[in-house]
Amino acid sequence: MDNMQKRVRVLEAFAVLSLLVLGVLAFTAFAQTRQKFDEITVERLNVVEKNGQLVAVIANTDRMPDPIVGGKTFSRSGLRAGSAFLNLVVSQVNCFPKEEYNHVS
Repeated sequence: MDNMQKRVRVLEAFAVLSLLVLGVLAFTAFAQTRQKFDEITVERLNVVEKNGQLVAVIANTDRMPDPIVGGKTFSRSGLRAGSAFLNLVVSQVNCFPKEEYNHVS
């Protein structure tokens, strides 16, 4: 019986230790932390409201969205990278193409 009690104690200790490790892993996995990046490389960056509505876009030439005026989408006349800001009526408010910045000193 003495040998059996030792085995039970070892199993109990293992169960408690496993539970603690699992708890720590679960806590750290779901803990929200803010991350700071020195540099990010993306093809398109969308800024959205909590409800998912698109507010701003920064994109390369291929992924730049078509202009939106009064909720209606128009085709682009030229392919340019840049940024687009949208207002609450889903109209493109401002657009800063990459080419315009190349000429600013």
